[in-house]
Amino acid sequence: MSDWDKDCCGTCPFNGVNKGELVPAKRKSNFFCETRNFVIQDPYGTFCNNHPLRNPLWMKTPRGPIWAAVHVSFDCKPLDEGIIIPTELVPPQGEGHVFRIPYFRLVRPLQGEAGVCSVCGEAREETIILLLDQEKKFFCSAAHYYQWWLKTDPIAITYQVRTPLDTDAVRHRLKAVPERLSEGLSVLAEGDTEWVMDALREIDDLLVEIRNGKNKLMYKAVHSQQPEFDLPQFYDTLSPYLLQIQSGLTVAGDLLRRPDPDFKAISESVTQIGRAVGSYLRREWCH
Repeated sequence: MSDWDKDCCGTCPFNGVNKGELVPAKRKSNFFCETRNFVIQDPYGTFCNNHPLRNPLWMKTPRGPIWAAVHVSFDCKPLDEGIIIPTELVPPQGEGHVFRIPYFRLVRPLQGEAGVCSVCGEAREETIILLLDQEKKFFCSAAHYYQWWLKTDPIAITYQVRTPLDTDAVRHRLKAVPERLSEGLSVLAEGDTEWVMDALREIDDLLVEIRNGKNKLMYKAVHSQQPEFDLPQFYDTLSPYLLQIQSGLTVAGDLLRRPDPDFKAISESVTQIGRAVGSYLRREWCH
C-alpha cells in the first residue's frame, strides 16, 4: 500500500466495511461513510479529517470537507491574487503523484474529458469535471476548481465567515483542562471511563480550533511556488507541546476503546496529557 492510501476511506473504521477497525478493506466492498452518510465511490482515493490518523479519539462529528484525489498534473497554476484558502480547508498532503481537492457538497470531482474551464475559459483536452444536476462544470486546474469551490460550497463559505480565534477564551479553556482531567481520573478509579473520554474530547476540539485559528498561515496558492515549503512540517514545528498532547490523545483513545481497559495505563496517559497541556499553557499562552 502506498503512503497516500494510509489515511483514506479504504482504511477508515467508519467506512461501513471495517466495523470499527483501522485496517485496509477489500477494494470490491460496499463502502458507506458512517460519518457523513454517503456511498464512497473510490475509497482508496477519498479522504477527510475524520480518519483516525488526524482524529485521535475517533470522533464521528464531520470535520471539514471530503477530498478526492486527482493527478498531480492538475496542480499546475497558482490561485489568483488575493484568493486565500483557510487553513482548515487546505487538504492533507498526499503522495507525489496525486493532489487532493474537495468534494462539492457530496458530489465527487472527477478527471478526464475535454472542456472549457468555468473560471478562466481555457480549453483543455483533460479537465477536472463536476457533474451537477443541471450542468457539467469543467476546470483547467486544481487552483481554479478551488477558486470556484471557495465561493459556492456551503462548507467553504462557513469557514470563511468564522470569527477569529478568541485567545482569552482559549486561555480560559486551557486553564480548566487540569481540573477536568482530575475529575475524570477520580471517577476512573470507580470504573467509569465516559467522564475521561468527554474531557479528552473537549481537549481534542480545542486543539482543532487552535491549529486552525492560531496558525497565521496565509496559503495564497494551491500550487506552492516555494518547493522547500512543506505544509505538514510547517505545522509540526509550531509547537512541540501540541504534538505531545496529540500523541497522548492517540494513546489514551486507543486504551479507552479496548474491551478490557487498563485503568492504570489510562490514568498514566491522561496524567501525561495534563502535564503537556500545562506546559503548553505556560510556555505559549501566558505572556
